Amino acid sequence: MWNEKNLFTGCVDVPLTPKGVDEAIEAGKRICNIPIDVIFTSAMIRSQMTAMLAMMQHRRKKVPIITHKESEQAQSWSKIYSEDTKEQSIPVITAWQ
Repeated sequence: MWNEKNLFTGCVDVPLTPKGVDEAIEAGKRICNIPIDVIFTSAMIRSQMTAMLAMMQHRRKKVPIITHKESEQAQSWSKIYSEDTKEQSIPVITAWQ
């Protein structure tokens, strides 16, 4: 949710940075021999770019990608935070929940 400039990008559809592109390619190299049948990703362009760039390094070139809207899960995911996490979270995370 936070990038190195400390901006909240969790619900904002921003593309990958050059560093993100490099990291996605490296991740793809690391998983190139792991069998993958399907990829689940959010509808955010950076998530889809990550999947695409990583899979370009994979030995299996055609893998179905299923997208979903993150907002559908946001409410249920917010319940996983413990009280300790809420106390330690930066203020915008608490406000976002």
